[in-house]
Amino acid sequence: MYELFDTPEFAKIEENADGSERIWIHKIKKKLAQDVSGKILHFSCIREKKFLNKRLYFIADETTKRILLITFKEKKK
Repeated sequence: MYELFDTPEFAKIEENADGSERIWIHKIKKKLAQDVSGKILHFSCIREKKFLNKRLYFIADETTKRILLITFKEKKK
């Protein structure tokens, strides 16, 4: 089981998210607490999960079983 942490920026974003985004974030948090998944970005510890046109970015440390949720925003083009 993984321990989840939020950055202050992520906490604000989650608080201001609309209903469907908030529900999706809550579901993803539950899934990530059980097992790490998501697209790997350059390094195995930095990952993203996709929701419509937005991405949830996080860092997963598999040795300490901790996940830091960084931000949830539109993908940079």
